[in-house]
Order: sequence, then C-alpha cells, then structure tokens
Amino acid sequence: MPTTVLSHLALKLSTHPENLATEALGYILSSSPEARSALATIVQLIGFVPSSNIIYKTQRSMKNGTRPDLIGVTTAGIAEIYVEAKFWAGLTAAQPVLYLNNLPPGGGLLLFVAPALRIENIWVELIHRCTNAGLGIGQISNNNELRYVKAANHYLALISWRRLLDSMAVSLKNAGDLLHAADVQQLNGLCEEMDSNAFLPLHSEELTGSLGKRVFQFGELTDDLVTLLVNNSLIPNRGNSSKSNGYYGRNLLFKGFNSFFGFDAWKWDELGQSPLWLQTHHFDIITAEDLLQLFEDNNIKAYIAYNGWFCIPVYLKIGLERDSIIADCLDQLTNIANILPH
Repeated sequence: MPTTVLSHLALKLSTHPENLATEALGYILSSSPEARSALATIVQLIGFVPSSNIIYKTQRSMKNGTRPDLIGVTTAGIAEIYVEAKFWAGLTAAQPVLYLNNLPPGGGLLLFVAPALRIENIWVELIHRCTNAGLGIGQISNNNELRYVKAANHYLALISWRRLLDSMAVSLKNAGDLLHAADVQQLNGLCEEMDSNAFLPLHSEELTGSLGKRVFQFGELTDDLVTLLVNNSLIPNRGNSSKSNGYYGRNLLFKGFNSFFGFDAWKWDELGQSPLWLQTHHFDIITAEDLLQLFEDNNIKAYIAYNGWFCIPVYLKIGLERDSIIADCLDQLTNIANILPH
C-alpha cells in the first residue's frame, strides 16, 4: 500500500504513533455504527456477549493506575471492553493481569491489537503472565490472526491490525460509507508503514547462521564484478567507494552516466528482487517512460526511485558456485549496458 497522509504525518510529527493510531481507531468507532458492528462481530466470535449500544472512548484512567487505550462503555457507564493498541511497544507491567482484574465482575473482554508478525510472541507472553498470576486459562482458540481464551471470568484476545481493519473496511463499503472507509484506509496505511519500519523479532537462525558471512560476501561480489566491468571496458575505472549503514558499492560511470553499483539492503528490503543493484540517473536523451518500456521489452526489471534514479536489480541465481554467479551477473550487466541509450 502506498504511504498515506496519516502515516506520513505520524512518522514526521509524532513520537508515539501508537497514540495516533489509538485516537484514529477511537474516532472511527465512535463515529461509525458500521465500524462498531464489525468489531461487535469479532467480539461475538470470541464468545463475549456485550451489552447493546456500546460506545468507545479513548485513554481514560481506571482503578489500579491502569489506562486502557480504548474502553467500550455501556449506557450505564460500565466499561465492559478494553482495547489495547500495539505496534512495537512491549506489554506494560499491568498487562494483562491488572486490566483483566479491573473488568466488571459479570464479565468483560480485554482485546489487544498488534501487527501480525507479533501475534505469536505477544500471545505467548500474555498466556505466560496469566498463568503465573493464577488466572484459570480455558481452551485457546486460533482463528486467522485472532487468538482468544477465557481467562477466569473474562475473555482475553489478540487480533492483528490487518484483520480488524479489513473487517471494518468490508462492513463500511457494504454499507456505502465511503467516508469512514477512507478513514480506515488511512489508519491501515499507518499500520503498514509501522510494520515496514519495525525492528522485527530476531530468530535464532539469524544469529547462529551464515547471514553475517553472506552480507560480507555480497560486498566481495561487488568488488569482483566492478573489476570485471573495467576489464570488459564497460566502465572506465573502479570509481569511488560508497558505503554506509545498509549499503556498500562503487560510484562509477556506467555507459557514461553517473551510477552506483553494489549491495543495497534498503532496496533489497523495499523492492525485494536482489541484494545487488545498479542505480543510474535519468537520461536526457530518452523519457523515463520510454526507458522503462525499453527495459520491459528486453525482460529487464527496473524501478524509478523518488529521486528520479533508475534502480535495476542484478539477480543472484541460487544453487550456483561463486564463479558461475559472477559470470551470470556480468552477463546481466553487459545486457543492461547494451540496452542503455548512447
């Protein structure tokens, strides 16, 4: 999904995007019956039957010093539902046990909303804390990015932002409420932006495997390929070294145009395709659209970056020995050089 206005402003102006997301979700729920209906459907799937005409309010202090992000309040003023919005912040010391204990004796729901990638880790910790506190845990249910369980006399649940917002979007579009559907799209854009910029939980294979050696080898491949480009008269010299956090390569003249070639983790993460990239500037002798079409006609994938530079992945074939990979990459670069305008 492209960056939305809300996600852009959140990253520029807010030191706590989770608070902004909470306010946005609270606004949508308080102003749209269809959005509340979508959430009510999820709540009923969990097994909790709330009172009718629940209204949602943001960040109100409760007893024991707890401050839920959102509370669902009955017309009698009883807070039956707590909603906690998470991106990448951890659980507080009060979560979930004190929050569950604060719910009304007759029963209530504590619902956490988090990125899909955090569902497993957060759920394990939630259950662990409930067990340590002596809360009776019932049968755990797992339903498409929705986890829920009966904890003592209350319900504890965890849902992904994606599933929650997708459910709301469908309900709003079916009702013809395009205004609030656009609001949900804005919030969804913020959630996806936070996902794409997050420090993801580490896996053991990332720390104990060969990832570090691979990154080092990508730099070696870059240097060897630059030497071969010089030897094959595709560039006049090796150019200048260029390196910073997430990339290493050479600034050089490629077919007479200022270019960068090397390992670029940022492009790899953003666009996939490959860890090695040739990046060269826009050409005066051909329009960007025509050049993209030229690449497409020759089965070469290319992207235009925000600064107008062309970004072309140089693919690394799996299952090949080092010399074969270098030969194949050189063939790709030669093909690109032959296609670029003179």
